[in-house]
Amino acid sequence: MRTRTMTTSNATAAPGGTRRAPLALRLGVVTALAVGALSPLLAAGAAHAAAPAEPSGLAIALPPAQQSGDVSWVSGGIAEQADAFKANASRYPLTIELVERQGKSGRGMYTADAAVRIVDARDGKSVVLDAKAEGPYMLVQLPDGRYRIEATLNGHTVKAGPIDVAAGRPTRAAMVFPASEP
Repeated sequence: MRTRTMTTSNATAAPGGTRRAPLALRLGVVTALAVGALSPLLAAGAAHAAAPAEPSGLAIALPPAQQSGDVSWVSGGIAEQADAFKANASRYPLTIELVERQGKSGRGMYTADAAVRIVDARDGKSVVLDAKAEGPYMLVQLPDGRYRIEATLNGHTVKAGPIDVAAGRPTRAAMVFPASEP
């Protein structure tokens, strides 16, 4: 490491009669050099700053994808995980949101545990997905086409469709269940 010759009054004498910057200043230079060397790593880390994060600062990932034939999906979105689902929705051609009305107010609340069925609308019979939602969101990767969606929760079945699904054109289906009887 190189030392600088200083002429300020707070500099200290170095061997050979030259004056060096105070230790704190020299350490500050070393710290600045180290941070400068880390700048590419810090910049790469900044790219993840927009990702949903846990209180510990770690990004929250989607749960593992599940597969059935040509269809894959992820399901969840409870609590902090909801942000990860919202952030990734544009990567899937179909997003299904599950909402249940509550009490007399009819206010909608996200729900889980619904049985979700996606049927090919061309023949109305070919089931392309039959799965249980692990949370209020399902992100579904399926072939381009026209589909009908059925979801069942607490004995109530709601339907949507026909819905046109195409890669590059994310589609959202909100499945709203009536309030359960008390």
